[in-house]
Amino acid sequence: MRDSLKNLLDMFPYFFNKRETSNFYKSQRVTNNLFKDVYQALFDTKESFRLNKRCLIWKEQSRPYDYTIHFVANFPFIKEVNILKDDVLIYSNSYEYEENMNEFNYDYTSSTLNDVEDIDDADIIPQNRFKLIVNTWEEFKIIKGFPENDTIQGNEFDHDESLDEIAALHDIPRKEYIKVDEDLYPATEPPYNDRLTEDDYHYMKRIIEYLFRVHTQPLPVAEVWKLYGIESTMENREKLLLKVFDLKKHPNFHDPDAPGDGWFSGTKNDDGTITPWQPKQWEHLDKFCDANDYLGKYFFTKISTTIPGKNESIFLYFYFMNSLAKPLGGEHLVDIVLNDSTIIVENYSGDSFEITPDKIPSEGINTFTITGKTSDGEIIGIEEIDISVRGCSDADFYVSTTGSDNNDGKTAQTAFRTIQKAVNKVNGNQNLIAILPGEYLIESPVTINKPCTLLGCNGVSIENAHENIFFRITKGISVSFQDFIIYYQENSSDIQNMLVTNNNTDNSPVDVLLSEDSSVVLIPIQEVLEDYDAIITDLFYVNNVWKYTSKNVSEITKLSDLDGAIKNIKYQNGVITFDKFHSQSSHSELDPYERESLNGILVALKYRNGIVKYEEVSTE
Repeated sequence: MRDSLKNLLDMFPYFFNKRETSNFYKSQRVTNNLFKDVYQALFDTKESFRLNKRCLIWKEQSRPYDYTIHFVANFPFIKEVNILKDDVLIYSNSYEYEENMNEFNYDYTSSTLNDVEDIDDADIIPQNRFKLIVNTWEEFKIIKGFPENDTIQGNEFDHDESLDEIAALHDIPRKEYIKVDEDLYPATEPPYNDRLTEDDYHYMKRIIEYLFRVHTQPLPVAEVWKLYGIESTMENREKLLLKVFDLKKHPNFHDPDAPGDGWFSGTKNDDGTITPWQPKQWEHLDKFCDANDYLGKYFFTKISTTIPGKNESIFLYFYFMNSLAKPLGGEHLVDIVLNDSTIIVENYSGDSFEITPDKIPSEGINTFTITGKTSDGEIIGIEEIDISVRGCSDADFYVSTTGSDNNDGKTAQTAFRTIQKAVNKVNGNQNLIAILPGEYLIESPVTINKPCTLLGCNGVSIENAHENIFFRITKGISVSFQDFIIYYQENSSDIQNMLVTNNNTDNSPVDVLLSEDSSVVLIPIQEVLEDYDAIITDLFYVNNVWKYTSKNVSEITKLSDLDGAIKNIKYQNGVITFDKFHSQSSHSELDPYERESLNGILVALKYRNGIVKYEEVSTE
């Protein structure tokens, strides 16, 4: 049978053979191309009516640099598929007519680190442009580009506008986003998204999900999900609509001339007329916004973090309020229970509570049940929060004495070599850096400009090569140090848990000296020098007379202003010797080591009858 059909095509290529090499195509090329354009336009028009689009591209990314691009095409009789990355072919495949290929799926997994020679030049979110080109045996051609343009550019990277037209029938606009800093990339929608508008894939899925919910849930609940993306139930919608409901927007007026009981919902105008209240979609059936005396009681709990590091406290904040988001009066109590068995606290009456590390198991997921109640024991609400302590086995970045700064630092096997390299990769959200066992030498202070936790793993010691400053923290940043030993001068300190926050009012950083008591006390330089009038900056001998120049203390606002000051003057056998002060930083607030370095700076000098008398800075 197949041979007979083949012979028939060979005998009558003019009518049956659609190959471009056939006599039919050669003799009717102009007409064929016009017909092909018409067929393609009709095909595109027909496709625009489909909600479930058959050609889609979307990106999936859960951490910096690494990503997956998904390609999907569902058309009958697929002939050829090509995928381009920045106009370079990365995938190609073709299929015979007899294969009846009608479904194509392909995942392209890569890392932006692969596209650069220096990993510091890598983008956290890929900026490459991808194209999916599909040809069918029915002579249709489909091209889809990604990422999609935020504004119409008239090319294959534009949004599918037919989706917007379909969604407009149900009042579901395409979402618009704002640009965020890199440290917020994990919290975007979807994660690691730097576009300004919702892509076709996620938009299509959201429209389909909404239309499904319309048939399975009451309209008010479906509208809450559409607008806020939260699950809702009819019996608890007051709590979920807390910020939506505002009684002032729907006041009731009494109009004696109105029919019925005379009460009317709406807005009273200056001329005495009343504009009727127009309910929103979610307010239509249940009349939730009607005025009533009972506003309900609700209990909420906010937590500082659900993934604390080892030795890190967590803080719970409690809110008792009505459906207008106003605090409830009277005394309220809180019970906190761990894993349904261990009582953390009972009948606690404060607004917040600290759960210390000794109360948090270090392994597995632990559930805290928080019960809010009145002073009489009436339960207002119950919250359950899962806590998972992060440790050396699930850090964001790793450092090892055998690692390399050319690695990605994401596993113990691909660890960085230096702490500074790991700190440079911190992208926010209090990233955890695990320092694997070994002895580390810091050549210069580690600069930290984003919040993070440095955790030592089973025997870590850190020594400073040149000075007694280990870490330099930028303004407004908090850093946690846990479980390692530091060596400074002739002392050492075992750091169990220490949090350093730079609260400077200016932009100056904090140089952190880890002292024996694991504390850092900063003091303004003006306070250190307040007992002195001037600092001697030069000393010379002219015509048998010692002379000097000085600098007024009021002119000294930061440590570097003291550079060149005379220090440690000595007079022996008719010879005067001295040192010059050189700062290691330019801060206005000094740590203990920097304060100590001011000792011996000359503030007064007298030379009379062969005797040198002088006064030095003392921080004792």
